[in-house]
Amino acid sequence: MTSLTFSNFLSYRAFSNPAYKLLPPEILTLRIKAFYFIDIEAANAPKEPLKGQSVVTLIVGDKQIQNVSALPLKKCSKVFFEKLEVPTVTHLHFGNLDPVYVEIILAYIFGKDSFNEFLKHNPNDKKLQEYAEKFQIDELMMLLTRRHVHA
Repeated sequence: MTSLTFSNFLSYRAFSNPAYKLLPPEILTLRIKAFYFIDIEAANAPKEPLKGQSVVTLIVGDKQIQNVSALPLKKCSKVFFEKLEVPTVTHLHFGNLDPVYVEIILAYIFGKDSFNEFLKHNPNDKKLQEYAEKFQIDELMMLLTRRHVHA
């Protein structure tokens, strides 16, 4: 992509400024036409793998939750951050947790409507608060604490 530089380009203010008597106000219209080209071969070329894992499989009890994006997990949960520090980790096992609540936590992390629906129907769910603490998700703990106080 190429950019154009106008070294002596006058601004609209300069053109319409009565002191310069160049143009009366509201007469100048500036239109820009941009052309860009897409390299189809480069777009379809194989991409370099990301450093570290991009997706993981969570195994909760006897349920597998596959293809969970690792980066959002690492960003919001101290537990996930620690467990996913090793780039070769592809599966996380949480044998003693309830898969329903893990999926609710995932819905929160990924901003899904199902989390808000659950919260609307269960505003003071103690088990959700417990899971937020287990996964060390500070923002969710604060959200649930505020809701509990106001409910």
